[in-house]
Amino acid sequence: MNASRKARIGAAAAMLAACAVWTCAPAVAQNKPFAGVELRVGTYGGPWTEEQKRLATAKMEALGAKLTFVSGSPQINFAKLVAARGGPPPMDTIEVSDGTVKDIRDAGFLQPINPALIPNAKFIGREMVTSDLVRIWTTQESMCYNEQKFKELGIPPLKTYADLANPKLAGHVDLPDIVSGGGMAAIAGFSHANGGDLANIKPGLDAIVKIGALKYWKTGTEVLNQFKSGDVYAAALHSGWCVRGVRAGMPLQTAHPVINANTTGVIKVGWIGVLKGIDKKTAEAAHAYINLFLDTEFQREFALTQGVVPENLEAMKDLAKDPVLNRMLVLDPAKIARMLNPDYSKVNLSDWHDQWARTVAK
Repeated sequence: MNASRKARIGAAAAMLAACAVWTCAPAVAQNKPFAGVELRVGTYGGPWTEEQKRLATAKMEALGAKLTFVSGSPQINFAKLVAARGGPPPMDTIEVSDGTVKDIRDAGFLQPINPALIPNAKFIGREMVTSDLVRIWTTQESMCYNEQKFKELGIPPLKTYADLANPKLAGHVDLPDIVSGGGMAAIAGFSHANGGDLANIKPGLDAIVKIGALKYWKTGTEVLNQFKSGDVYAAALHSGWCVRGVRAGMPLQTAHPVINANTTGVIKVGWIGVLKGIDKKTAEAAHAYINLFLDTEFQREFALTQGVVPENLEAMKDLAKDPVLNRMLVLDPAKIARMLNPDYSKVNLSDWHDQWARTVAK
């Protein structure tokens, strides 16, 4: 090898070494576009949060983002935003249920969604991506009961909310508090089933009081603990909690309440949005998290463990093959379409809270 060629090879090697130290650093940074971002996700606590940690943490960390979860029902996390108004928001992205969409929009907390940053939106319907929110799950708000205890006491399987008022269940029923994740859906369901509606919830509240609940729960974990201890025989909560109980070895069954001759079951729709007041890089990381939530594998796994109905149409395939989901959930789209899907757009939530305080919490 002549001296000239040796010199060229040496120069090339030096350039490669320099690239490894300097020039390639931006490429590494591009592989971790959210390096230094701590993404705060407002979501329900307990198993709901733990499953998101399991499915999302490593993938978001691979992009450079550290995940922190702010636990609370949509109502409670919304209250945190209101309390922090005028300062930095206490979270960057937030899950909201259909009952709190109007309030968070009216308060002006949400920034626009950039669909270009959510390619997995192709797996859901176009109407599920709005200007400021993306639909990510549906729960079926049902009744859950201990089959063994019901057989022991000679109580027939639940069919309607009125069945929860059976004297044999007195003092052993849990119902959702209005500030819980299932509170608004329960009020809507009870009201429609008792001749009222969203504008007239008194019949529903009166029916709730008549049951004489042991507790008005704020988290589903409380209910599962009481099922386990034997204090509770039946409860109103979404079917996913019943799924988790069965997977933990509890003898539970789900009943979707008959609302009227044409309607059986109640659904609650979950959305996620990005909050104002955060920097551009964090907002992009929030979009990446939403995109991950819509990933087919994420949606399928989340459905299997949390008992929700996925919005990703690919993730819906084969879920009925799971014996627990097949028994606890309604997976037929035609039947889901006939469930009560409350439109809370004209609901005055403050009035609902006032009525709850006067009727139920007095």
